[in-house]
Parts: sequence; C-alpha cells; structure tokens
Amino acid sequence: MQLIINKLSNEALHSVANIVTHNRVSFEKTRPAMNKIIEDHLPQYLANLRDENDMSQLSHILTNSFSYRSNSLNIATPISPKMLSSINQALNVLGTLTIQSLVAMKRKLDEISFTPKFSFVPRISRKAHMVTVIRKQCNKMISRVGESGDLPKNLAKALSVVNLYRKQELKCMDISQAEFFPFSKKAIFLQNDVMNAIWSIQKLKRILNCCVPYYVKVQTMRCCSRLL
Repeated sequence: MQLIINKLSNEALHSVANIVTHNRVSFEKTRPAMNKIIEDHLPQYLANLRDENDMSQLSHILTNSFSYRSNSLNIATPISPKMLSSINQALNVLGTLTIQSLVAMKRKLDEISFTPKFSFVPRISRKAHMVTVIRKQCNKMISRVGESGDLPKNLAKALSVVNLYRKQELKCMDISQAEFFPFSKKAIFLQNDVMNAIWSIQKLKRILNCCVPYYVKVQTMRCCSRLL
C-alpha cells in the first residue's frame, strides 16, 4: 500500500490525508508531512470503514490514473516480510480464479506474449493441475531470489493478475492488497477502462435478462389474444 501512496501526486496525497483524518487534523502540505499523516491514520480508517461510500472515496482516488505522478514508475518491487505475506495470500486464492486468469498468469511467468481475443476459451480441463504448476513455479522463483531481493518482473506481473481478477469481482479496488508490479500511469488508466467496460457489459446482461422474459410474455399474450 505504501508503494501506491508514494506514487500519488501532491494533490491526491492531500486528498487521501484529508479522507483518512476525516478533515479533523491540520498538517503541512508537504509530502513528508502528508505521508506521515496517512501512515498514522490509514490503518484506523480502514478498520472503521462502515459502508461502501467510505471505501469509494479512497477507491476513486487510487483508481484514477491522474492521481499519480508521471515519474512514479519504480524499477523493481523489493521483497519484504510483508510482501512475502501478500504473495502467499495471492497464491492461496489461485483456486478461485478462472481458467482464463490462470492461463494469463502462466503466460506472464513464462514471459509469453499474447494478443487478447474475444470469445477465447483456453483448452485446459485440469484447473487443479494448473493451480499446482503455477504455485510451484512462483515458490521456486521466490526461493531463488530470497528475502531482501527484488521481485522478478515476470513474477510481479503474474501476481498482479490476481489483483486484477479480484478488482473485477469486487467491482472496486481493494486498497488492502499489495502492489506487486508498479504499472505506469498509462497502463493503470487502460486497466480501469477495460474494467469499466467489463462491468458495463455485465450490467447490460442483467438488464436484458430482466427485460427479455417480460417481452416474451407480452408477445405470447398477443398471439393468444389473436387466436381467440
């Protein structure tokens, strides 16, 4: 989470500081001061979240690509005990991912380029085997690097698939998740556009499912009335 905070622009940092303190604390508008305010108050703020509106304030800022500094891209993600814990959490939920997401993770790990296609369905029937293979490959890469090293780029991208999948399912950004790969501002903006498109399609499907049965019922009644 701290990696994300460090990439925010001064204006976004100021907004986050006001949100986590509920505008009740005065502070200097310098990056060190605002970072300290967020570090001190964010855990308490997250622990006391009451509804989706509270979460949406932070989510709106953190998912907005214009909230980030243009020079915020880091070269690598350091492996710390906290990062290792986040990696283990991500690996523990591999079984909840779709086949498409697992295949995407495997491609990232193997550094295989692939152009997304609509209606693409991977020819894999053994999901449990895929989960085992990915977990084993990730653990092997982590043990090779060791603690205090940097997360390999391909591993960081693969683990980021878990975050993206969770974001798609929750329909918002889980700000408690660790950031495995420091995507550029442009990449974050594109990811958000894709997510919004997916959510819009899902919403449209629900609307159509509600409308179609009614339409069929009306048409059936009309046909029956003509036969009378």
